[in-house]
Amino acid sequence: DAEEELIRPAKEGTINVLSSVDKSLSVKRVVVTSSLAAVAGKREDPEYVYTEADWNLSSRMDEPYRYSKRLAEEAAWQRAEGKKWALSVVCPSFVMGPPLSKRVDSTSVRLLLDFLSGDREDYKALGVKGSCFGNV
Repeated sequence: DAEEELIRPAKEGTINVLSSVDKSLSVKRVVVTSSLAAVAGKREDPEYVYTEADWNLSSRMDEPYRYSKRLAEEAAWQRAEGKKWALSVVCPSFVMGPPLSKRVDSTSVRLLLDFLSGDREDYKALGVKGSCFGNV
């Protein structure tokens, strides 16, 4: 159930952490790591430049991860209004590092494994071979 496994925990977890910040006398700024998924939705223009005003309004329950990220970040901004502390949010498109859990079926782990194996349809369609997909 996406509501119970992703959406509610993301939103409530964010609110719970910020509720603790409200009780602190020393916190001046909170930095939330959100996701590009909270901002970038389906757009027709591939050259579109996203700003702080953008939200991923195209995701719904059919994309629960992206939807949960948007709802959690919106909750953070709502919670920050009028507080003695300031909120900053970073929205990375990809975070790489060791998984924090033993799960190996997450999107990030699958994507990294696909990078390493070359087993991505978009690589195959482009004729990408070997390590050239990692060149920047």
